[in-house]
Amino acid sequence: LGEEIRWNSDTPVFGEWIGGPKAYYPSVVYDPDRFSGHGIASKYKMWYGTSGAQTGLAVSDDGVHWTDIGVVMTDGYHATVEYYSDGFPGANRGDNPNDSFMYYRMWYWDYPSLYSVSAIGYAESPDGVHWYNYQSLQNGTVPIITGTWPDWNRGSYGPCDVLYNPGASNTGSNPFDYTFVMYYDGTTGGVESIGLGYSSDGIVWNGYDADGDGKADPVFEGTYTPGDWDYDFVSRATIINTGREYEMWYSGGIGGMNNGIGYAVSFDGIHWERDVNNPVLHREDGTPWREERTYCPMVIREGNLYMMWFTGKGESKYSIGYVTGEALSENSQISLFIEKLFGINILNVNSEGTFAVENGKEIGKLSLGRGTYTVEIDISNTGILKAYGVKLEIEAPEGIKFEISPEKSDIERKSMQTFTITLNITDAISSGDYLLRIKATGNFVSDSTYIKIHVE
Repeated sequence: LGEEIRWNSDTPVFGEWIGGPKAYYPSVVYDPDRFSGHGIASKYKMWYGTSGAQTGLAVSDDGVHWTDIGVVMTDGYHATVEYYSDGFPGANRGDNPNDSFMYYRMWYWDYPSLYSVSAIGYAESPDGVHWYNYQSLQNGTVPIITGTWPDWNRGSYGPCDVLYNPGASNTGSNPFDYTFVMYYDGTTGGVESIGLGYSSDGIVWNGYDADGDGKADPVFEGTYTPGDWDYDFVSRATIINTGREYEMWYSGGIGGMNNGIGYAVSFDGIHWERDVNNPVLHREDGTPWREERTYCPMVIREGNLYMMWFTGKGESKYSIGYVTGEALSENSQISLFIEKLFGINILNVNSEGTFAVENGKEIGKLSLGRGTYTVEIDISNTGILKAYGVKLEIEAPEGIKFEISPEKSDIERKSMQTFTITLNITDAISSGDYLLRIKATGNFVSDSTYIKIHVE
């Protein structure tokens, strides 16, 4: 990854755009132990929706180069898969084979049953390829799917994501005290929202009931604010529990859930706050392979590295794209730099002093006498999304005063902004060589360099 190929959102890694099968709704599982003999040995496995409402499987050792195994399940799609290397204790018993050998569980959309709880199906597998014990989900005391108009959860287009909590007590009213927590799509038959269910066995589910009226309530909906990109549809999402809070990347749009991908954070997994810089990706980003649809994110975090696979559609071809991101620290959540989505570079430094460019980012020396000088610095937005709130910060020795204009700027994608620095070299500074540290920062972006100054 990374060093040899700088992958970005313009590059699908699997699917029709690059000559593969129709592929969308990815569910990716990563195991550094290559799944310990439980099926095909690889670090990554991706189950994907494909033609005929079926689910396929592809495997990879780097998350970028995939080998297609083909269709592994013919009875549904929009799948989300969980893997547990010790097997799933208490798995639902079936005759074929014995439950003690089950390492994979799948929840998927059973499309003929849109307006009933049977819209979400379940299967289990010893190897991720051969699936057994197919059955429909069941409603608990608080139904996750009602089948009743105009309920927000009248029907469902399938699961969004399932969190597995081994050792859960399976008691009380906190959904996260149960073995399985499922975020799922709920639909009136029109708009779509995201609900939350919890279960001790993965089959019988209770919906999250915020007000105790016996009916499930959505935990994430469209904004219903005119002009917002995710006005009325939100759906297929991926959720990460960082141990401190929850992060969610979700599909959303106006009149459909396939317009773009947004980001939200929550301290309890129930109440969510959208990021002000949404969407993270959108079909109008100007990327041909996904200009018709951009949606269905699947995110895995390993240390500070985020890996996102997602669906794109362009020229009627469905494919899976890949981007990477880096958290600014081990504990950072919202401060996420998605490679190539956002990026800025300090390009040119022009001044009234004597100036020389040295090597790389090392900017040459300005020979200045006492007085006031103007330095212009160009900041280029190298990302495919608009860079918001870009500003310059300067670290200078005492005796050098400065003003910066503009104070802050939003830079359109693939565009450049010139900042003007007015330097005042005062009598309070001695003659000699000095460094000015120039740092450009904005939402999700940063770059820095130095200007060498010789004061005469």
